[in-house]
Amino acid sequence: MAMKAAAANTGILLVTANVGSLFDDPENLQKNWLREFYQVVHTHKPHFMALHCQEFGGKNYEASMSHVDKFVKELLSSDAMKDYNRARVYLDENFKSQEHFT
Repeated sequence: MAMKAAAANTGILLVTANVGSLFDDPENLQKNWLREFYQVVHTHKPHFMALHCQEFGGKNYEASMSHVDKFVKELLSSDAMKDYNRARVYLDENFKSQEHFT
């Protein structure tokens, strides 16, 4: 997980992560990853945060769809997000169109 933030109460927190492996063992890996992410949010208390996830859903997105939904719901309903009044999630879910799926 790469992060750019200066100190506590930072205005902006930008996080980018390749999360493909989280969907190989979602019960353990996602829980640990989210705990670490929440700790970063708690430590820095940003006014604005952007989370960019690469390989979201893992190598086999179709098989991981239910895990993707659970991950997003867990993230958005977490205590770490309770102080934010807006969230936007953009997912490319058109996995059946290989020429357009990112």
